[in-house]
Amino acid sequence: MFIGTQYHRPPHPKRSDWERDMNNIVESGLTLIRIWIYWSQVNPRPDQWVWSETDAFLDKAHRHGLRVLIQLMPDAMPYWFKDRHPEALFRDQGGNIVQPSAVSAMAVGGGPGPNYDHPVAREAGGEFIGRTVERYAPHPALYAWDVWNELWPFVMSAFSSLHGDATLEKWRDWLQSEYGDIGTLNDHWTRSYGSFAEVEWPIRGVHADLGTRFRFDQQRVADWMKWRADIVRRHDSVNRVVSHTGGIGPVARIDDPFGPDPTDTWLFTEELDVWGTTCYMTDFREWSFLLDSTRSSAQGRPYWVSEMNGGKGHIMPPTLLPGPGLYSNYLRTPEEVRSQVLLTFSHGGEGVVFWQWRPEQFGPESPGWGLANATGELTERTEALKGLNVMLRNHRDLLENAEFPASEAAILWEPKSYQLEMLSGWRPDFGYLGGFELFGYHKALGTLGLPVEYLNGRVIVERGIPEHIKLLFHPYPAADRCGLAGRIREWVESGGTLVAGPGVGLFDDRLNGSPRIPPDAWRELLGVRYYETYYSDGPTVQLLSGVTRRLAGYHLVEAYHLEGADPLGTWGTHVTMAQQRLGRGRAITVGTFLGQPQAFDRSSSLVPWVAALCDEVDLRPAGYATGANVFSRAATSGDTLLLFVHNPSAEPAAAWLNAPGWSGEVTNLVSGAAVGTLGPQSPLCVTLAAKDSALFAVRAKRP
Repeated sequence: MFIGTQYHRPPHPKRSDWERDMNNIVESGLTLIRIWIYWSQVNPRPDQWVWSETDAFLDKAHRHGLRVLIQLMPDAMPYWFKDRHPEALFRDQGGNIVQPSAVSAMAVGGGPGPNYDHPVAREAGGEFIGRTVERYAPHPALYAWDVWNELWPFVMSAFSSLHGDATLEKWRDWLQSEYGDIGTLNDHWTRSYGSFAEVEWPIRGVHADLGTRFRFDQQRVADWMKWRADIVRRHDSVNRVVSHTGGIGPVARIDDPFGPDPTDTWLFTEELDVWGTTCYMTDFREWSFLLDSTRSSAQGRPYWVSEMNGGKGHIMPPTLLPGPGLYSNYLRTPEEVRSQVLLTFSHGGEGVVFWQWRPEQFGPESPGWGLANATGELTERTEALKGLNVMLRNHRDLLENAEFPASEAAILWEPKSYQLEMLSGWRPDFGYLGGFELFGYHKALGTLGLPVEYLNGRVIVERGIPEHIKLLFHPYPAADRCGLAGRIREWVESGGTLVAGPGVGLFDDRLNGSPRIPPDAWRELLGVRYYETYYSDGPTVQLLSGVTRRLAGYHLVEAYHLEGADPLGTWGTHVTMAQQRLGRGRAITVGTFLGQPQAFDRSSSLVPWVAALCDEVDLRPAGYATGANVFSRAATSGDTLLLFVHNPSAEPAAAWLNAPGWSGEVTNLVSGAAVGTLGPQSPLCVTLAAKDSALFAVRAKRP
């Protein structure tokens, strides 16, 4: 586990500040610093390479004992390349050349970079990557290479559709490999092309062609990632290759499905040694949602939070109303800064990198963001991190050997469903659906202290559902995928429990409307047939049995005819919830959105129902905390139970620590204080400050 910080992004900070700042960084206990190397800065003229500043920086970092994460930026294009190779530049929606400029974090200019579908761009950008890696791979300060910052420009261009002639050629070749002959494409798109050479680059269209382009976009991102990683590894077989996405996670950004790119990150994390994410959110449960989804898409590899706020700025609450925006005056407290680290560690993250050590002096990301203040002075926030780093040193063996249990509860993410929401232009007055549905189920499981695994629909079809998964939620099944229902049925018959939300297979694998709902394979699995949709303000499902008798729904209710399933719940006179038993497992259908009320804290009815499902499949954490608003994660390290507890509320909160099967003295590792004794049947009450987190250790063997 490590704590690091972004520090050097030319031209900030000035060289005269390096010595003092590095001393303060070391004094605060941080061990890693991230720096940016821009192509435009080190290669300002053809055949001219300027390395003096980076050389001096790495040498100084090494003298201070700091490890360096180098952010490679082939996306900052030199202006000479633009003049020499206009054919390698992007074109926008109107077909116009995108002239490079200073944008966002590329205040040095050259954004959004060249189109790396073009071989000339790949040769030149690849030379920058290769020369940089070859020069600094042997440097003793080097820790890792981040090969792609937030997947720029794809993360910002889901609808701007940056492309060029080389992209069009690549698109047509891909279509031919996917469809085989033009007749098959015409059948899908209902077109009359004579050959693939006639197919345009779709900027506007319908679900069929734009959905197909989104699939191509995903492969395009994967291709670019492989290209970058391969170049680094040709010149450096020792240091790790890292990348990170732009803070939206591999699933859906909670408050707006139109903001995120449609990238399926499972397609390329296998090219990396470490995967990561940016996280500038302030709600702890949103952090949990992002962390679990990032960890899942890392596919067993380590993951980091590659950027998170050390000062003020970037507050994006999940609201349907306009918020204060990305660049606010919201200043994180020392408790929040500490909690950001503990949240990451509690979800199995390997490390964190703060954005940033001190505020920059120009550009859109000044004057906030810093752990230190604008003049480089230490703050209460750096003191909070200093205390955490003392904990990491004092308990390094305990923490480094921590084992987090495999998630036995999973949420299915089907990329096509979220593309469908984007393509349909759904900006309804009732709110966005997909991201909030997943978030609501995630909050319910998190309240119970359970880790959550996200399963990708495409990967399930290819590999099946992992054997350790006992409970699977499919909250937003609007788009089908060929073979998905069959794979899930195999898992259900072997003992799994499935909960599917409304609209199962409303659209087929090609994003055309399904002629039968649910489609045949799903009807056989679920044992229901769709009858009608009713729209209601605040619908409620009346359960026919169980400790929870009513479940709050949202927006709509589906009525079902039963075809083998047994009724579980009704809305008025209509069956809207049913269960079919298959083999050793069961499949439950819910005809309304249960996650939305939980996402907005409008109802707590989902938590006890999910808890009952978990009990039925024997799914329980080793330790957990209960109390208003708090949530927890547990890990073990030898004969010690580690219990991370988080208070997301703006008020102090009491938390009851529970550890069935454990007993012993409890220590708060952050403060070093003994807080009492915990027994299998004797919970221990502790208090957490507002927006604070703690790590408790129960040092005893299980009876």
